[in-house]
Amino acid sequence: MKIEKVYIEAPNGVRLSQWINVTTQDGLVELEFQLTSEPQLGTWTIFTLINGLKTTQEFDVDEYVLPKFEVNIKSPSYILINATEFKIQVCGRLVYLLFIKKTH
Repeated sequence: MKIEKVYIEAPNGVRLSQWINVTTQDGLVELEFQLTSEPQLGTWTIFTLINGLKTTQEFDVDEYVLPKFEVNIKSPSYILINATEFKIQVCGRLVYLLFIKKTH
């Protein structure tokens, strides 16, 4: 099967990548498009044209913020060389922000 055209549009409607006459392997095709380090945020669209029929698939590009965490370790100020046991306390704290996005 041959896909006449595949292209990707940014949220502002600008076509950023396009493939013409793509041949599929058992009905599947793998194409790659690398986003920039600071891509335009919003809803992007993939368009395909197969046998004159145009289809679309949307996906969202959102900002991702890594979770913040801290680790505190409390240990004795000294440990004897012949000590068979000693006590330490490890406390980790993770701050995770959850963003809920409303979609139409």
